[in-house]
Amino acid sequence: MKTRLITSILAIVIASAPLFATDPAATIQLVNQKGSTVYKLVYKASGTGRAMLKISNQEGTVFTKTVKFTNGFAYPIDFKGLSGEYTIEVMGKNAKFKQTLTLETKKPTAFVRVTEQANKKELLTISSATPADFTVRVFDKLNQEVFTKVESVKNGYAVLLNVAELSAGYSIDVTEASGAVQVIRK
Repeated sequence: MKTRLITSILAIVIASAPLFATDPAATIQLVNQKGSTVYKLVYKASGTGRAMLKISNQEGTVFTKTVKFTNGFAYPIDFKGLSGEYTIEVMGKNAKFKQTLTLETKKPTAFVRVTEQANKKELLTISSATPADFTVRVFDKLNQEVFTKVESVKNGYAVLLNVAELSAGYSIDVTEASGAVQVIRK
């Protein structure tokens, strides 16, 4: 009888152990590639839940978003063209995160011009007094990258871009190696 009672109690304790186990704390990281204006917020947690993302500067809150997740999420944050101090806060399942970034806008050292040509083509010219590497990217109206090319420019550079398949709303981004970006929207 005692053996049966002990076995029953032991079975109940083992079966109910997962009910009392606590979820491990979520892990949160803010990752950035050197020279990029895009930061990736990586949130890892077990199960499903919600996390609140808040970005603020000295003037107050500039962005908030609630993200539903299953086993975490990754969220890109683009600070292109922004400067100053920004605080990123994340509050979610078993975790809180807060990090302050100091951003500076890099001023372009090159002259970039786009001239419309015949047959839906654009002539992109770059004039630079000092040698530098440039990344030319074209995005469609949905902000999906459709062309990218890295060029070393010593004095000047020109390329004829065929934009016939792109409808209005596309953009051409020229990024210097220093991180300075010039955007031409069409």
